[in-house]
Order: sequence, then C-alpha cells, then structure tokens
Amino acid sequence: MSRTDLSNLSRARRTALALTLAAAGTLAAAHPASAAFPWPATVVGADNPLLGTPYPANGSNATPDAKIVVRLKSGGELTTVATTTVGGRPVVRGRLTQRATGKSIGGAVVTVARELADRQGWQAVKEVRTSKQGRFEAKMSPAWAARRFAVVYWPFAASPAPVYSRRVLSRVSPKVWMRATPRGGGLVSLRGRVTGSKIPAGGLVVSLQVRNRGGWVGVRLVRTTSSGRFSGRYRFTARGRRYTMRAQVPRQPGWRLHTGTSTALRVRAR
Repeated sequence: MSRTDLSNLSRARRTALALTLAAAGTLAAAHPASAAFPWPATVVGADNPLLGTPYPANGSNATPDAKIVVRLKSGGELTTVATTTVGGRPVVRGRLTQRATGKSIGGAVVTVARELADRQGWQAVKEVRTSKQGRFEAKMSPAWAARRFAVVYWPFAASPAPVYSRRVLSRVSPKVWMRATPRGGGLVSLRGRVTGSKIPAGGLVVSLQVRNRGGWVGVRLVRTTSSGRFSGRYRFTARGRRYTMRAQVPRQPGWRLHTGTSTALRVRAR
C-alpha cells in the first residue's frame, strides 16, 4: 500500500489517533495487572503435604535450599508473562532442583498458587508431583481475568516455612470480532463486537486499523456500546485494490482485560 492510499487521513488526525492510543497505553500502565503485591506472602490452603504422613522428606534430594523455576506455556515457548484469550486455560510448567548442585528433586509434591492481578490474596489451587527430572506441569482453570501464579514447596515435614518460586503473570485478552462490507466508492463499512468482561461505563475505545508497509496504521477510533458492539467506516482513495484490516482494543482504564485484536480481514475497495 502506498502512502496515497491513506491520504484522506490527515496528518492532524493521524497525530490525534497516535496521542489517544498513547494516552490509553500510559493510563494502562497504572492498570491493576501491572501492580505487583508483596511476595512471598501467605498462601491460603498451601499446607505442608507431609503433615499426617509417615514421610519425612518431600521427594528425592529434598533440601530447604531448593530452586523452583516456573514458566507459562505460550504457543511453543515458555515465558514469565503470557496472554491467553478469555476462556483459555493457562499452563504452568516448571522444574524443582537443588540450588547448589542442580540435582533434580523428583517425586515431590508442589503446590500451585494464584492471585488475581487486581486483588491481593494468594490461594492454593492445585497440587502436582514432580517427575524424576524434577519437572511438573499444571493446567489452570479458564481465564477470565489477569492472574499471577507461583509454586510453593515444603521440603520436609518439620520445615518451618516453604520454598517459594518467583511469580509469573497470565494476562487475558478479550474476544474481538469484526466484519467488513465494501459499499462502493472506496467506502468500507466495519462492524464488530468485543466480549470477555463487563464493558465499562461509556464503552471501550476500538482502533480500526489497516495493514501498511509491514505495520498497522490506525485509521479510525470508535467506541463500543454497553453491549460491546461497535461500527465505523473508512474510505480508501485507491479503488479496486485489496486491503488488510483489523480491530484492536487497547488496554484502558476500567477494563480488566489486556489488548485484544480481531482476525485480520482482506477487503476489496470497490
């Protein structure tokens, strides 16, 4: 797409779009999902699994100087911050070893804990057992809001305190649908909907974007209704060509979810 394809988007309007989206990003920096509460902290329900059993040690090579590495599965990668579409189930993976020697702690029971990113308070959600290599994996409940996950390990029945992993952050993005209908004269009508969490008063800002030179250019800012529906139009100056369009919902105040994007659509401007 050449520069003239977006010529009806004036420099002033481009600047306004950029400033509006930048402001949304700045305000999102203060979003509760970005504010970490103190850790380590008390985890409700994360009791020592050895209590009431005849076993003194939790796994082979048990030690209070254990190291717990925790990651979130994101596609084919493991990361400390991952984004899941609302309703998806985050997967927590990790490994338990001796910090000094690197030896695996196999057969140990570890507790996965979670905290809502905008609400202080940790709770145990699942117990899993490590493999011979000290590895473990746990699939979490469906995602409706950003959560932090961590793992707690009690090395011995007589341990005064557990070993804590570092935290990982599982963000949640909304589901965004959009359809495009060419109207003639280069005009394209766009309609869609955002779902996943209660829409804040006044609706959500949605950026309608066009693929341009390997990147995305915002060409319209629209606002959803209280039901999450939105609509907008854009007129291309070069007709008879195909363009790629999408809708993006940036993080914004009053909205619990992370940035979400619709599937990209190919549109022919008539």
